[in-house]
Amino acid sequence: MYSIFLNGIKIGTTELEFCDSSMGVVFGKIISINDNLNYNFIKNYCEENNVEIIHNDFDDKLIGTQNIQELKVYNNSGIEITKNSGCNIEGMDNDGYQITILGIPNSLLEKEFPHHINK
Repeated sequence: MYSIFLNGIKIGTTELEFCDSSMGVVFGKIISINDNLNYNFIKNYCEENNVEIIHNDFDDKLIGTQNIQELKVYNNSGIEITKNSGCNIEGMDNDGYQITILGIPNSLLEKEFPHHINK
């Protein structure tokens, strides 16, 4: 289980249950620690912090972001796995949200996600 922080505040956890090792990408469902992680929260955060929104459907409460610099993910040992990587959120209120970490170096993928590499 990995902890997700935004601006130093824990917003949830994820198992990072999916991977495209050839692209250096891991992603997984966000398990929110409160009900604040929703369309309005993400949209407002992006607008206030100049984060590009790449998908935005108000009617369906669907949103996708570009890289959010202050979005950090840490393993159980407290090691940041998003360092020098891009990190974004996408999803919708009805189905939940997913975090994607892009550009993870092979050395970190092999160390942190051997179960994905072996697949």
